[in-house]
Amino acid sequence: MSITIEQVMAGDRAGVKKLWILAFGDSDACIDQFLEEPSMAEGMFLLKEDGQIQAMGTMVPMTLRRESHSWDSQYLYALATEQGARGRGFCSSLMAHMEAYALARGAVCTCLVPANEPLTAFYEKLGYENFFYQNTGA
Repeated sequence: MSITIEQVMAGDRAGVKKLWILAFGDSDACIDQFLEEPSMAEGMFLLKEDGQIQAMGTMVPMTLRRESHSWDSQYLYALATEQGARGRGFCSSLMAHMEAYALARGAVCTCLVPANEPLTAFYEKLGYENFFYQNTGA
């Protein structure tokens, strides 16, 4: 069994689309638009087992600002794991790789926005914590 983590390549497109649709339900057109944006594709990483995509994630450069402070960071986006590969540490390994990659290139942190409470709990186990909240006006 061979596990690799690498940046997305043109030949990975079909596998990325398959996982993306299963994880997020987006349309082909939406996924194509994302993958055709060079800055997005450059930040996408895949974890493969024996050459098959098992997990994916994308880093989007961003600047966090609070009052007079700002921090270069990377937003972790479109994190997903094949359903049959969950619970094997693939997403955790992929995220650790992406975090190290971001920090080596000058980011001071990575951030993400969990879609639901179970994901929030998962990310907390990896050391993430709430940094800001959205005021919905309610």
